[in-house]
Amino acid sequence: MSGRRRPRAQRMRDRRRIADLYLRGTLQCDIAAELELSESTVSRDLATLYKQWRVSALVDIGKAKAQELAKLDHLEATYWQAWQKSVGDPRYLAGVQVCIDRRCKLLGLDAPEEHAIYAVDIVPKYVRINPSVVVEPT
Repeated sequence: MSGRRRPRAQRMRDRRRIADLYLRGTLQCDIAAELELSESTVSRDLATLYKQWRVSALVDIGKAKAQELAKLDHLEATYWQAWQKSVGDPRYLAGVQVCIDRRCKLLGLDAPEEHAIYAVDIVPKYVRINPSVVVEPT
């Protein structure tokens, strides 16, 4: 728990161990005690880990979206080819429409959906939904 700066290799080892302990539910103060670090050092390392995790999640989501879009493109092309060979069978156009709908949803191009929210009466031993009370979304 000294005020010295840790060498880079030690910082990386500490962060791996901090991540492991944190993801197991260990409290920051307990992590600090186990690794003989100050709580502020553990807090700073966790802040760095959070940033890394967010960036990694964004990259992974972008990659997953790109893969799904490529699959949709291939599937849509297959439906179009099948439609042309069938001389206009509408079932293949339905497949094209599913691809288009899925692509729009994946890219967030659809308008947000509105959902009615009903108040719930909670009575001991059971729950009853009261459809006569509608709460308008804000």
